[in-house]
Amino acid sequence: MLLVNVRGICSAKKRKALFLWLNERKYDIIFLQETYCTVEVEDIWSTQWQGKLFSSHGTNHSCGVMVLVRSDLDFNLKSFEADTQGCYVVMEADVQGSNFLFLNVYAPNKVQEQCLFFDHLNNIIEKFIDDKEQKILVGGDFNIALDSYLDCSGGNPSKNDSVKNIQDLCLDYGLETFGV
Repeated sequence: MLLVNVRGICSAKKRKALFLWLNERKYDIIFLQETYCTVEVEDIWSTQWQGKLFSSHGTNHSCGVMVLVRSDLDFNLKSFEADTQGCYVVMEADVQGSNFLFLNVYAPNKVQEQCLFFDHLNNIIEKFIDDKEQKILVGGDFNIALDSYLDCSGGNPSKNDSVKNIQDLCLDYGLETFGV
């Protein structure tokens, strides 16, 4: 699995280069954030990707998340939900005989909006959890630094309510955090 904030792939040249690069590396599932995908271009993009494509539309200059699934992966979608703002995609799927809940996120930048957003994510996960064997993968761009030592360079990062919301989410569902 790979997570990439692409900062827009409206340019055909950039999108083609990205899709080629991803296909060469043979990632099974890819989470993209800030795709700037709209309803009008999704059909074109889905023909350019050599697999399944699931998205939540932003505008042609902001937001948008997308999940790409390699064409030869044993992947059976059970349910799909996307918000109308281009901030998340949630999918239940059977992948090679195992049950998964995938949640690709592009969180708001402002702390107050983040807190509401992460509370909403908690409700979404709660709604979709249907068995103890289901594996939960949450990834994306959370627009916060969970660990200021690892995630920040300079400035004066501080812990805020958003960090606590994510930590609570991890505790509630036994999730682990990692960064790149």
